[in-house]
Amino acid sequence: MRNSTLRVADSLFENNTAGWVGGAIYGYGAFSCTTPYCAAPAADLLVVRSRFSGNSAANTALAAATQAGAIHVEYCARLRLFHSILEDNRAESAGAVQGFLATVEIYDSVLRGNRATWTGGLGAGGAVGVQSSP
Repeated sequence: MRNSTLRVADSLFENNTAGWVGGAIYGYGAFSCTTPYCAAPAADLLVVRSRFSGNSAANTALAAATQAGAIHVEYCARLRLFHSILEDNRAESAGAVQGFLATVEIYDSVLRGNRATWTGGLGAGGAVGVQSSP
């Protein structure tokens, strides 16, 4: 989704795969955003009482590491995740959730068994990774 609103409730995302980021969900806002990243989010994701299990971002010969096995948001996107379970998701970096120039809020949720698998030294954030521009 790009520059839009997504509302998800009581859903199951299981064994999905993306070729680079966001195995189950990828939210992308305005490329030209400035800080604060989400004063007015261009992409707004709300996920409630949902389960993400066994999702992955699997490298398809890209030079960059895969990111966010379950949910990835970037560029003026806002993710609000409530009462959800994220388990056994994997990516080379940020096993379950990642935000880049975005706001990530996680409330009353379980993150279990997620993995950052990259052995090239950047396999950070077994469950969650949040990054900003250098």
